[in-house]
Amino acid sequence: MRHPAANITIFDVLQSADTFVNRLQAIKASIADIRWYPYNTISSLGFLSTLTEGINIPANAVLDLGAADGDISFLFADAGASVDAFENAPSNINKGDGLRRLNDAFGKPLSLTFTDLDFGVIFPRDFYDLCFATGIAYHLRNPLLVYLNLAQHCRFMITNTRVIDIPPSDSRVKRAYWRIASRLYRLQNRQNRETRFSRKPFAYLLDRREINDDPTNYWLFTPAGYRRMLKRCGWNILREVSVGSSIGTLNSDKRLWALCERVQNYADLKLHHDF
Repeated sequence: MRHPAANITIFDVLQSADTFVNRLQAIKASIADIRWYPYNTISSLGFLSTLTEGINIPANAVLDLGAADGDISFLFADAGASVDAFENAPSNINKGDGLRRLNDAFGKPLSLTFTDLDFGVIFPRDFYDLCFATGIAYHLRNPLLVYLNLAQHCRFMITNTRVIDIPPSDSRVKRAYWRIASRLYRLQNRQNRETRFSRKPFAYLLDRREINDDPTNYWLFTPAGYRRMLKRCGWNILREVSVGSSIGTLNSDKRLWALCERVQNYADLKLHHDF
């Protein structure tokens, strides 16, 4: 691990990513008894580059919520950032052992906290340059509480969630209609285009195991719904990009990524001012 340096930017971190990824993979391969997180979180580096290109984002103090095995956290720590990583051990695929073991292997560069964000949390410091809140919004019972709390502590945020572009329905006719519409979008190469429903600020509360047989999934937002939630919680979206399926449904996974900066009057968020 490098010694902490002053004035680190996200550009500096991404510049060092290739060398770090090789080291990370080697260390994981040497720890054979851990069931690692099945999704390659380090693959999000391409999205990070797209979202942040041309924007000067400091990364001296970084907060990572839902760190999984900590790939992104360790990348930033290796570049010299001071990183606090949060994870919920009961819902983690290896109960947090992967994150702990990697922290030991890298020389304990991370401050680790295992907690459930839904029940309120006190962060180790008052200010972070940047936070990551990726892959957690649809798992949160209280997403507005979490995003409000983040806006009071973090200047920039990179976040994402799974979104839907068609309304959930028990009607076979409506489901058939939207299947046909989705195929037409694909045939027309209308990648990541939004439907009329996409532009409605809608949030759908999932039943248990309604998606991926996973009871930890709670909310699906339309793109407009996710944007509105971020705005109401004190965040301005600077840039966004959608990945995955062209049309988000209960059965097709589309993700909306956003780079956000908190509002200037973030200290007044508890006062219900206009943001």
